[in-house]
Amino acid sequence: MTIAQASVPGMEGDPSYDQLKRHIIDSTGLAYYLDKDVELVAQLGRRMAALGIADCGTYLSLLHDGHAGESEHDALAEGLTIGETFFFRHQEVFDAIRNRVLPELIDRNRQQRRLRVWSAGCATGPEPYSLAILLRRFAPQIADWDVTIVGTDINRDFLAQGQRGEFNDWAFRSASDELKHSCFVRSGQTWRIKDEYRRGVLFQYHNLVQHPFPSLINSLSAFDLVLCRNVMIYFEPAIVGRLVGQFYDCLVDGGWFVVGPTEPSVELFRAFQTLNSPGAVLYRKGPRAPVSAVWSPLGATPPSVQAPVNGQARVDLATTRAIGESQVAASSRLPYASQRASRSPANSIPAMLAEAREKLNGGQSEAAAELCRKLMTAQQLNPLVHFYHALAAEQQGHQAEIEPALRRAIYLDRDFVLAHYHLGLVLQRKRDGQAAQRSFRNVLVLLQNRDESEIFPDADGLTVGALLQLTRMHLEVLLRA
Repeated sequence: MTIAQASVPGMEGDPSYDQLKRHIIDSTGLAYYLDKDVELVAQLGRRMAALGIADCGTYLSLLHDGHAGESEHDALAEGLTIGETFFFRHQEVFDAIRNRVLPELIDRNRQQRRLRVWSAGCATGPEPYSLAILLRRFAPQIADWDVTIVGTDINRDFLAQGQRGEFNDWAFRSASDELKHSCFVRSGQTWRIKDEYRRGVLFQYHNLVQHPFPSLINSLSAFDLVLCRNVMIYFEPAIVGRLVGQFYDCLVDGGWFVVGPTEPSVELFRAFQTLNSPGAVLYRKGPRAPVSAVWSPLGATPPSVQAPVNGQARVDLATTRAIGESQVAASSRLPYASQRASRSPANSIPAMLAEAREKLNGGQSEAAAELCRKLMTAQQLNPLVHFYHALAAEQQGHQAEIEPALRRAIYLDRDFVLAHYHLGLVLQRKRDGQAAQRSFRNVLVLLQNRDESEIFPDADGLTVGALLQLTRMHLEVLLRA
């Protein structure tokens, strides 16, 4: 990446500015700031003033300084990201979801009676709550379904506000007064969303560039609908190409992907079927063979996979992911147990666990749950079996089974870090903040003496260092809410 020398008011002559700028763009993917020096310097100036740092070189050294650098990276990223959002932003998109997407999803999921939606880059939460309102008001036939709407972002203050569900009048500038008064209650100077529209709406920290997905560990897989609007426009092409492929893998067959009207070239979405709707373009994942996906925070190209496009030509999904790629990594998402399974008999415990994981990655939760039931018969004292049972129950929407299964896994292995972490997520979603904090603190204690480069088995290629970062961010969101 080439970054021209900049002459920026407030940082003229600082020999480390261009190096600092290069580091920020490379580590966040925010190519938006390649030619936005004035805006970048304004954010840098605020952070450096808050820390009492006078020059770019010292600040760059801080960003490279272990946990302190990790925390400051996150604080800087919060200022660099845009939180401009409001309820029912671009009404045409919500009309298309209501009229074209929902009828198909409801018909396909009628037997399972569940629906999974992801709002990636959700900011303060108007988008996931708009979806919840849409579903409750215009799809009453699914009132008793298990509906999960996950909102993720990297800004902890945004996520904390989303969890509180409180918004000022400006957030309703595209919504009617009738909607505001029927779905919200006045709370001082803000409006708080009613509990009936909060049900099933979850918020959690996730960095699209740095953290893996699909991710069973973070419940970011097997979605029926994913929205990532006006987020990827800030990233460089290499990262966008990778993200589109990862979003593809996050969807069940027939799932829908919605992006903003100014997103990058449609060439990136050739692996999807395209639906043009008035004022909106929607992308649908067609049936295809499973992908052995590869993930890396630096970018990755998976094995060649053919996918149908609009019933016509077949496209190499790897080509879609590789558009603009400048780096190719070979860090596999397959868990250690799955890697061993290829050398194990088909009916062995490792092979059955690997098959259950594959089913869960593909959204085949019923088949995965059946495998878990068989494993429970033979391996009642195996904590990993109970852990997978919890993951399958979560995808199935069997909420009453999730927490007990995780607690059984922890009872059998008190040092089972992933079970503690996932239990924290479950408790956070139940809005049991105190209990969630205890679980996340258990994770930090268990990880304190481990090598941060160590890769967890059965954790989507997640390293100890990445899990530490995620856990700390979840804790901070809980403390701010």
